[in-house]
Amino acid sequence: MFSVSPAEMVTIAVVALLVFGPQRLPEIARKIGKVVREVTQAAQELRSGLERELDEARKPLDDIRHKLGATLDEPTDQIEPTDDAEDAEDAEGTET
Repeated sequence: MFSVSPAEMVTIAVVALLVFGPQRLPEIARKIGKVVREVTQAAQELRSGLERELDEARKPLDDIRHKLGATLDEPTDQIEPTDDAEDAEDAEGTET
């Protein structure tokens, strides 16, 4: 998520040690770890909830796509030309 080099981590640790002192530093580190864990868990729950909602929204679309695919796969040799189509073919043949 964040790209922090080892030198930057050492600098942050030294500054935190100087600012908070050695007694409070472990307590602060635990609190930071807890917050990061809670934020990560909340983000994971949000992501899984959104994926569930998207899957539910996709189901009707997939059903329609499946029905359209089945309709398009049906043979078209059963379709017979109408009289209008035959008249148009005759008109094209007489124009030349």
